[in-house]
Amino acid sequence: MRTDLDPAAFPALSATPGLRAVSFDVFDTALVRTFARPTDLFFALGRTLAAQRLTAMTPERFSHLRVQAEAQARCARADAEPQLAEIYQVLATRLDWTDDRRMTAERAELTLEQQSMTAVPQVRGWIQAARAAGKRIAFVSDMYLPVSFVREMLEKEKMAQPGDPILISCEQRATKSSGTLFDRLLATLALPAGDVLHVGDHAHSDGAVPRSKGLRTLAVHETRLDFFEQRFLVYQHDTGHLSGRLAATSRLARLACVPGSAEPALNEIGTGLLGPWLACFALWTFARARQAGIRRLYFVSRDGQVMREIALAVQQRWADAAGIECRYLHGSRIAWHHAAMNDLGDHQLQWLLNPQPRVNAAILAGRLGLSPDRLTGLLATTPAAGLVAHPAWGPAEIDCVAGVLRQKSAEILALPEVAARRELAHRYFEQEGLLEETPWAVIELGWSGSMMVSLHEALGRPPKLMAYYLNLSKMSPDLPAAVHLESFAINPDDVSGHMGQGLRFAEMIEVLTAADHGTVLGYKESSGQVRPVLKSDSPCIWPPAALAALREGAQQFVSKLPGDVVRELASQLSNDLSARLLAHQLFFVLADFMRDPPPELARAFTACRFSEDPVDHDQRPFVQP
Repeated sequence: MRTDLDPAAFPALSATPGLRAVSFDVFDTALVRTFARPTDLFFALGRTLAAQRLTAMTPERFSHLRVQAEAQARCARADAEPQLAEIYQVLATRLDWTDDRRMTAERAELTLEQQSMTAVPQVRGWIQAARAAGKRIAFVSDMYLPVSFVREMLEKEKMAQPGDPILISCEQRATKSSGTLFDRLLATLALPAGDVLHVGDHAHSDGAVPRSKGLRTLAVHETRLDFFEQRFLVYQHDTGHLSGRLAATSRLARLACVPGSAEPALNEIGTGLLGPWLACFALWTFARARQAGIRRLYFVSRDGQVMREIALAVQQRWADAAGIECRYLHGSRIAWHHAAMNDLGDHQLQWLLNPQPRVNAAILAGRLGLSPDRLTGLLATTPAAGLVAHPAWGPAEIDCVAGVLRQKSAEILALPEVAARRELAHRYFEQEGLLEETPWAVIELGWSGSMMVSLHEALGRPPKLMAYYLNLSKMSPDLPAAVHLESFAINPDDVSGHMGQGLRFAEMIEVLTAADHGTVLGYKESSGQVRPVLKSDSPCIWPPAALAALREGAQQFVSKLPGDVVRELASQLSNDLSARLLAHQLFFVLADFMRDPPPELARAFTACRFSEDPVDHDQRPFVQP
């Protein structure tokens, strides 16, 4: 995470006495592509030309040839600055194209460039501010594209105006890197070097060189690929270069978050981690739901809150997902275990007495939905009576309490508050449409399907219950045959089930998908409706501003996805093999981050608090400062 695009940096420099003009580098400063690198654009161009039968080679092979042609055209000129037409003359010779086919291919590259180009919002704001302050604006670039094309792009993005000097190396036959293009710029402006500020991203061509000529400079580094974006590029070959488009989308989203952000690190984590994960999961889920005839998806709280928000945003971008209803369903392990508590067998005792992070009388009372005094009374004349005051029960004490609970099972289940919990949960499920005939499925984060065991029991054991999971690290041994689970990223029956070993992977995913409300403790009736009872006596995982920044980044990622990338993602995620490759790539990017995070991004997690307990007892810092 870098902060060169500080809103205060440019105004301070542009207000320098005697400053009369500002020049801007074009590519990766004023404009960026929806491709991470030029070679990614060449790969897409290769696909286009193959579809037009202009070449029979693979897109990857064409990309290599396009790079080679540019190098050959550069070597053929004394100034080493070829124009696009000269590059295509080399390609035409090597591919035996006619003039018509050469011009068609050249136009195809220009069209792709035009479609992929977009403005850097903060730099556009600087240009507008400088112009309003009476400064002259100019643009310079070491580039093979025609100046008329570059001007058209800059004017389209409201950056250049007619009359603004635009100096392109291939037409000036001079370069920034050599300094000669800055000489031409000063001559065109008819200004001394000290009166001009140059803004650009390249340390040498936009920094050291213009400074050596006497110009003032401002570095823009935000347009460079960040930690996450660079790691997406590692998997280009496995994903047909789609991962490069994800990297570029992450960059576009990150740049859109920069102006005035109070939490830039969390914005960056949202654009580089949360956004790609949940956007891909949403597309995968919609594809699976369409194939299965599912018409309604229930996103279970609390993780489902942001998953639903992103799914709704994705639904606006992919027409094939229209018509699938996305609802938020308030639920939790404790609320649904209560709803299904028709006995106190092994399955119920496993979660009631789960020692993570610890269990004692107070925690057990909460899990049973009883007051501490009520539980103390139940245990008073049993072998467990002396354990009530113990702060944490060990294995022997847990076994003792389990035996008592089995003996008192009928008494506990008949208690009015326990019976009322079951009845209210059933009414809530009916109210939310779970008993209707509309085909529906549940959306869950992870990790074993145990909540689906309880939901199936609470719903009266329907013949089929479908759930889509982001991750399944294992399968609950209590899953009935009627419950069908599918998982996007982690599956216990393949290599993915072992990929998170040694990492706090589950905790990280839960932290990234945190909600803005407490866990669901149960249900209550209010104004004729059954509503969730939310835990309110412990803080949420993230402070509100931090959570908002994380989610803004994820939302920006979805909003910046180009339409062709959405369609390609949906296509790949509809295929089991390519979906698995994409999911594994997302996991590897997350794993790289967890193993060796940039310090400024790691520090963002110091604001986060976490608990392994179902009702958020014993919250602790997620990371140490």
